[in-house]
Amino acid sequence: MPIARAIVDVNRAPDDRPPQNPDGVVKTLTTDSTSVYKEGRFPDDALIDTLLQRYYFPYHETLNNLLENRNIILALDCHSMLQSSPPISDNPGEPRPLICLSNRGDGQGMPIRGHGPVTCPPEWICALAESLRDSFTDKGEVTINDPFSGRYILQFHYKRNKIPWIQIEINRKLYLNEDCFDQKKLKVKKEIIIILRRKIYNAIIEGFSVRDG
Repeated sequence: MPIARAIVDVNRAPDDRPPQNPDGVVKTLTTDSTSVYKEGRFPDDALIDTLLQRYYFPYHETLNNLLENRNIILALDCHSMLQSSPPISDNPGEPRPLICLSNRGDGQGMPIRGHGPVTCPPEWICALAESLRDSFTDKGEVTINDPFSGRYILQFHYKRNKIPWIQIEINRKLYLNEDCFDQKKLKVKKEIIIILRRKIYNAIIEGFSVRDG
């Protein structure tokens, strides 16, 4: 996406709008309850429709075209999360795991009655979780569907294409800390990001290599 989720959130349904949901497809508040727009400047319905037509629907159509026309066997929806639950959450201030994997199921990736289908086989997500635990030993907990179980992107595109999806949430403490973040330049050290990407990539490859035999 070329713009921030605070402006248009592609991980929400297009009809999930404020004021019913301040954390919907277009936000009124950030996760720390700060107003996104100045008073009286929130987009009206016509402008919201324009934003969705320009950014939201093309994003999902691009995903759909890739899923239909490429030989994709697994899709990953990647996010970063705050170290602790924000004020607008159900458990404000609660520490979060190092990594959370999601497939819309329970803590073992199994379907929950009345919650719809899981977006990837339980054994897939469990294998990936174990591989990530091996890669980030003693760094923190790797959980499944806790605190996040996956949102609109997983649900919508799995239902549409039946290609497996896993959501990956990475705790920002992995790179927004005193050792990795330059407070003066407001930048993360590039070498840290390179190392982190390599570890995650290798864990994904290793996890699914084990799954395949």
